[in-house]
Amino acid sequence: MKTSKIKIFDSFKNQKILDSHRKLDFRDAQKSKISGIKKFTFIIPNTTWFGRRYWHNFPYTEALLSAVLKQKGYSVKIIDANINNLSEEDLEKEIREKNPKIIGIGEMSLEYKDCVHKSFEIAKKTNPEIITISGGIYPTLSPEIVTKDKNVDFVVFGEGEERLPELL
Repeated sequence: MKTSKIKIFDSFKNQKILDSHRKLDFRDAQKSKISGIKKFTFIIPNTTWFGRRYWHNFPYTEALLSAVLKQKGYSVKIIDANINNLSEEDLEKEIREKNPKIIGIGEMSLEYKDCVHKSFEIAKKTNPEIITISGGIYPTLSPEIVTKDKNVDFVVFGEGEERLPELL
């Protein structure tokens, strides 16, 4: 199997590329896919998928990043599959209805990584052209797992309010 590159933002000015099985040329992707897109949707995965306990986490990160992106001229929506107890099918329907161009999922716990990866899978199944961005504690602590997911296009490490606008 050929390896290719996935773009990792690990500092504000210093970036590095890690090998992955996902084919992605960042420069082309940024110019042709990301630049100029102003429609962003955050997904908060349902924590009860895969038999996990419900974890109610106020979406501080999504609220902060929404404010930052709105200041930069983005239209931002949030699909909260957790608080609305959406099934996988319900999440697919929501994604189809909102028709986002870019989806971001901020993972705050390694315990819920399966529902995060399932959310990315559902997004790509709904529309393979959706650009997917992973960020938060989970990818920062376990980049070797996140970068193997063929449904994740970009990973942002560290402070998303600085790095996400730089990526976009």
